[in-house]
Amino acid sequence: SSTDDGFSFSASLDDFNIGDLGFLSGGEGGVKFTSAINGSIKLNINKKQIIQSTGSADLTLSDVKTKAGELKIAEGVSFNMPELEFTKGSGSSIKMELSKGSVKVKELKLQDGDLKLDVTGDVFMSAAIKNYRMNLKGIFAASPKLEQAIPFLFMVEKQKQPDGSYPLTLTGPLNKPAIKIGDFTVPM
Repeated sequence: SSTDDGFSFSASLDDFNIGDLGFLSGGEGGVKFTSAINGSIKLNINKKQIIQSTGSADLTLSDVKTKAGELKIAEGVSFNMPELEFTKGSGSSIKMELSKGSVKVKELKLQDGDLKLDVTGDVFMSAAIKNYRMNLKGIFAASPKLEQAIPFLFMVEKQKQPDGSYPLTLTGPLNKPAIKIGDFTVPM
């Protein structure tokens, strides 16, 4: 429901396919996502007083996959991605809470697929999305298939930890994040 001050949104998801959202389709020849997402999302967004917004997300992700296609990272920067499987089964999840002008990312976890990801932290909101800022930390690991598809990973090989994962830090504005893999800042 929508009001002059903002909107409320509540959803219970049962095997939701993220590929059904048009903005993630990647366009003609782009990467196509499929998934089975279960759980709930509740949002009460106050646009005039963002600090009064509240909400939560508690989702389990299973069978998140992409079909082969072109992945555009930025203007003039793209990669031909193979078919990838990001999760198998239901051990992957997203848990977030929204209050007092920030989204606390309690858990953002992908496991048992081509990309292992385990990230927590905060996203700080503002009246304008361009002013949202983040401070997220965690780890990621890539399968050999994904390492071959992403050419810049060889540049951070020295940052790899004994367990095969890489330390990951995402800070700054959402539209131009600073990405650090260990001590290496990814040039954007």
